[in-house]
Formats: sequence, C-alpha cells, structure tokens
Amino acid sequence: MLLQFILSAAMPALAQNASPTPPPCRTVDVATTDVVDSGKAKAGDAFRFKTLADVPATARDPAIPAGSTGYGIVMVAHHNGNRGKAGFMLIDARFVQLADGTHVPVEILPEASRDTPMLQGSSVN
Repeated sequence: MLLQFILSAAMPALAQNASPTPPPCRTVDVATTDVVDSGKAKAGDAFRFKTLADVPATARDPAIPAGSTGYGIVMVAHHNGNRGKAGFMLIDARFVQLADGTHVPVEILPEASRDTPMLQGSSVN
C-alpha cells in the first residue's frame, strides 16, 4: 500500500519532466569482492562488488570499465532457522566509483531467468 502511494504521488512529476520513452537501462554482471553471509551479516553492513564487463558511455552517463569497484549495504539480514530453514538477506547496491572518484548511482535488478531459485529461497549457495 505504501509503495502504491509513493508511486502515484510521484507520477505527475515524472510525467511532466520525462521524455515519452525513457532511455534503456544499461546492465552489467557484478561479483561481490567481500563475503556477504546471512549467517554473519547485519543491517547496515557495507560490502564491495566489481563490474565484470565494460559498460559503454551514453550521452547522459559515463563509461564504467570492467573491474570498477561498487559499494552497497545490507538492508536486512535474517540468519537461518531451525529445521533447515534458510536465512535470507536484502542487499542494496549504491554506486560504482570510477577511477577519477566519480560516483555512478546503480541498483540491483535480479535476472529472473537465472536468479529465480535464489530469489525464492531454494538456492543452496
């Protein structure tokens, strides 16, 4: 309910300022460089990740070279439970830092075709 309220409140401002078709998202695979473990993590913990491929520049956004370091935080961490109940975490990527110190805002978008078992809690990893 709260999410619907926030979106509907933001829609008029978006409609006035947005182009008819938003620019396509640029995506890149990333890998964590710090261990992020639901058994030890707690909300607020920071972690690093790196880009696994180059992301070309656009008229609006700079290029992001492969191997660029990104930073994120653990939003929620719940340790495993009894009887084999898996733990879970919600993580949030915040930005990728370029060599010149520029911060490029990013977000995590799960890819349903390969991340569904993990998102549904059925992964053993």
